[in-house]
Formats: sequence, C-alpha cells, structure tokens
Amino acid sequence: METHTTNISELPTDHTPSSVDLPEHAIRSSSNHVIDEQIYQPVKQNVNFNPNVNVRMATDSYVLKDTNKMIILATLVFILFNEPLIRNYIMNILVVIFGGMLKTPTGTSSKVGTIFYGVTYALCIYIVTLMIDIPSISF
Repeated sequence: METHTTNISELPTDHTPSSVDLPEHAIRSSSNHVIDEQIYQPVKQNVNFNPNVNVRMATDSYVLKDTNKMIILATLVFILFNEPLIRNYIMNILVVIFGGMLKTPTGTSSKVGTIFYGVTYALCIYIVTLMIDIPSISF
C-alpha cells in the first residue's frame, strides 16, 4: 500500500450540510402553493395496453400483387425480344413460316413484319403466363 494516500474517513470535516435549509425542501413542505395559471400542467393519463395486438413484421409491409409480377415478367420478355440478335433470329423464323412479305428487299422488317413480330411477342407472353404460376412467384 502506498504511504502518501489518505483514507476518506481520515479527512477533516468542518460542517455537515443539512437538507432542511435547502429551498427545494421549503417549497415542498409549504401547503399554500400558488400555481401560475399560464403554465401548462400535464394531466396524468392512464395507459392500457391491449394484449391481443397483431404485430406486423417489416418484411410483410409490401407484397407484390399479381399484376405487378406480370408487368415485371412482360418487361423482362420485352428486353429479351428487343435484343437485335434475338429479333433477327425470330424474324428469320417468321419469314420462313409466312413468306418474304415480312421483310423489305434491304433486309429490314416491313410494317407487316413488325405486326407479325408484335403478335409473336404477345403470343410468347401468353404462353409464358400459362406455363408459370404467377401467384406462387415471390420476390
């Protein structure tokens, strides 16, 4: 143990403060309080909690509807059909099936070809929706 330390009980005490002289004690002990009417006094309210409250988790806050899932699926198929390589491949298949009227002599698709391509896109989406169970897809 160190020799230059002092225990707290060895310290000299000159005056012991009493709590009777404090102003807070005088205010609490007086019975004639004057409350200012302009100061807001909070009203005590009893709060009761219902034990049968359904608690929703944060993951259940947004559920995709079937129409939103269908829009996402149609967007993905559209992006797939919009790729030039896939577009040319599908147009070549359509030219073989329906004839040369779907393409112009320069190799681009004609107006009739664009209509057939749109119908093929719609048919593809229809087949995909028949094969995939949309309500069971979860994101």
